[in-house]
Amino acid sequence: MPQIIRKIARTPIWILVFVGIALTPFFFQDDSNAIKPLLELPQDEILFQQGDMSEWSEPDFDDSDWAQVTLPDNWWQRGIRPMGAKCWYRIPFTLDNAFRNQTLVVSLGYVGSVSEIYLNGERIGGEGSFYPVSIPPQRTVHAAILPNQLLHYGGAENLLSVRVKSLVGAGGLLSDSLTVYPSDAFWDIKERAEYSRETWKIIVFAICLVCFCLFMGISYLIKDQYRGAYRATAWIAFANGFGVLYHSHLFQTSTGVSELVVLAYFVMTIILPVAMYQLARSVGRKKASPWFNGIMALSVVGYVGTALAAGPNFHLSALAYAILSSVSLILSLVLIVGGIRGGIPNAKVVLLGLLIFTTAGSLELISLAWGWLPYATLFWGPVELGIIGFLLAMSWVLLSQYFQIHRREQMLGQRLLKIQDDERQRIGHNLHDGIAQDLIALQYEIRLLQKGSEGKKAEQLRQVSEYTREILSETRALAEDFQPFSEGNRSLVGSIEEWEGQLQRRHKVKFTNEFSPVDVDGTIAEAIYRVIQEATQNACRHGRAEEIKVRLSDSNDDSVKLQIEDYGVGFDPLQINSTSLGVRFMKDRVEACGGQFSLKSELGKGTVVSVWLPKADERNLSKKVMQDGE
Repeated sequence: MPQIIRKIARTPIWILVFVGIALTPFFFQDDSNAIKPLLELPQDEILFQQGDMSEWSEPDFDDSDWAQVTLPDNWWQRGIRPMGAKCWYRIPFTLDNAFRNQTLVVSLGYVGSVSEIYLNGERIGGEGSFYPVSIPPQRTVHAAILPNQLLHYGGAENLLSVRVKSLVGAGGLLSDSLTVYPSDAFWDIKERAEYSRETWKIIVFAICLVCFCLFMGISYLIKDQYRGAYRATAWIAFANGFGVLYHSHLFQTSTGVSELVVLAYFVMTIILPVAMYQLARSVGRKKASPWFNGIMALSVVGYVGTALAAGPNFHLSALAYAILSSVSLILSLVLIVGGIRGGIPNAKVVLLGLLIFTTAGSLELISLAWGWLPYATLFWGPVELGIIGFLLAMSWVLLSQYFQIHRREQMLGQRLLKIQDDERQRIGHNLHDGIAQDLIALQYEIRLLQKGSEGKKAEQLRQVSEYTREILSETRALAEDFQPFSEGNRSLVGSIEEWEGQLQRRHKVKFTNEFSPVDVDGTIAEAIYRVIQEATQNACRHGRAEEIKVRLSDSNDDSVKLQIEDYGVGFDPLQINSTSLGVRFMKDRVEACGGQFSLKSELGKGTVVSVWLPKADERNLSKKVMQDGE
């Protein structure tokens, strides 16, 4: 099963999903022309007034000072700042007796944004809500049934009054006509058209829900194994939780949840930039500066405070959100570029998701500033397209990280067992190359002693004694080499310096150390010590080095870097066998702890061993098996 999921995750299906979602709105057609209107209300008698008074709906109100407008009426084009503005329209019309026994619907077309419709002073419908919280309707045709008991027939005048409040985009009556339709046919067409447009919303809702479950599941699986991914996952899951709540208003008809929906959307707008920043931190090569965290926190506080204080001033709220998004973008880009330069896996994917989200978010802010509601009927919320791109990028990252861990779990047991076998072979080689050779020489001297003359026995006995001391010293050194590392009362640095002292006595080599304070767990300290043991011993025995430099320092907030550089004879890396015990021993031990190993050498110039290790072992299993193998 994991193999199947992995193949799906790494195919172009992600690109196809994103492109398909992006193009979905363009396949939705407005079917309002599928039926012909019974009547078009007169265009030359539409009156307009900016402001908001309840008596403006009454038929006997004096509207002689109202302005006359034609449709479409876009407030932005007439110099009215639409966001938060309230205006009224009064449209007089007459009906023949032929309409008396029909159920009629008046259609206002597209309206920006919230409407209330009155007939002869009585409220008959509307879209969206004015109180207690202004909720813009979905991009839909605003319409209401004309009750027979309120209508005047036979040429008597009727008054249609429309109260409009703009929340986002353009304000006003944005269609080119006001029309009357037969009720049953109109509602059927309207319902089908809105269902098709709402498919866009349902897709976003479904993907948010799937990603929420996916992120929470992966969080549980890798929380103790990949801290960076877990940190980003927690933020993304939190954001998608609010995303699910926000999009669930598709299935709510009660206005009782309006405040909760608006709150969910408001919180989601805060969480998403923070989630981007946290995701960038997880793929950054270097630790994020405390200044970065402080700037991000101030931006969030500034946006929340501004949004709460601005009230209906959406321009000010949009400006504050633009600042928050820009700060998140700049800080995230700095971290991601550092990750790309440092070769961090998936950093480029995160960058792609960030750019998609930023582009879509910019379009959303532009839509708040300019009236493009007719286009918005196709693109309902560009930021949602950005959310989808961001989620797909995050899904790729997390699935990739999870399957990397899954593969490593399969390989770890074999690799650690190989380390044990290598250790045994290494012990055998050391016994053969060291003690065994000394014993052969001792045996040869003893034979000479048995056959030699009396005058030479004193010198031969002295030679035997010297070989015996060398064998004893070699045996003790070998025992120390393979003694399991345990810090006990000594530090890691102290242990390294003690080992270097032993090599100095044996091989007369000079050591230069550059140690920075590092905080690592026992398994990582063991790996550092063993790599230094192997690399320095090889430099002395095979490289005939007279000077060795050892550097240990912090690489970033999650890892340390070790470098051993000798000035010996070096070797040709192309000639070294990939199964060479010493090199394989170091490489396998480092990779088993979740680190990276690099070796560079050149004839006559020496050898450089570079190692990057996490500060904490990613697998408790590796620690246990390593200790068992010692």
